[in-house]
Amino acid sequence: MDYGILGGGALGLAAAYRLTQAGHSVMIFEQETTAGGLASGFRVGDNWLEKFYHHLFKTDTTAIKLIQELGLGERLEWSHPRTVCLVNGQFQQLDSPLTLLRFSPLRIDERLRVAAVGAMLKLTNSKPYEGKTAEPWLRRWMGKRPYGMVFEPLFAAKLRRLPTSLRTTCRAHQPGGRQSSARHARRNSATTGRWTLGSAHQPGNVDI
Repeated sequence: MDYGILGGGALGLAAAYRLTQAGHSVMIFEQETTAGGLASGFRVGDNWLEKFYHHLFKTDTTAIKLIQELGLGERLEWSHPRTVCLVNGQFQQLDSPLTLLRFSPLRIDERLRVAAVGAMLKLTNSKPYEGKTAEPWLRRWMGKRPYGMVFEPLFAAKLRRLPTSLRTTCRAHQPGGRQSSARHARRNSATTGRWTLGSAHQPGNVDI
């Protein structure tokens, strides 16, 4: 059977790969000069730089298996980058339970409160948070000051506006939740827009 696929991004390329493995004929339609979609990059001298925000975790086993199947496993470079916050002109590391407890811009009671809420979000499913928005929920349970110092700037930078419509089911990865990320020339990207995490897609939102 003949198939046509619109878009030569990671999904389109993977679909074409599987279809050809099954003996089908496939044509990919891609408007860019380079395949890869949001995972593509561009050359700067002898190096490749990513076009978009990206990440790949060791828990992303399906993507990793496909990369290995294509014979590219040795080209994955696993690193442990630091995540920091800029507070009052100083960089403060905040990427694990230990660095949270050492996060001096917050009082010790605030750090413990953030840690407790983070642990609760990590250990529970999304049902208790369905239909709630992130800003009032985080302000109530994590406290106004921790929310304003850490989470509000992150949401504003990510969404380019205040997160009044961000659902609580869009739970941020808690410090230490996923420990390793990969550096690679071509990876996936984040999507801009209104965000929600949940089992069902809602019109106007982006499920991630």
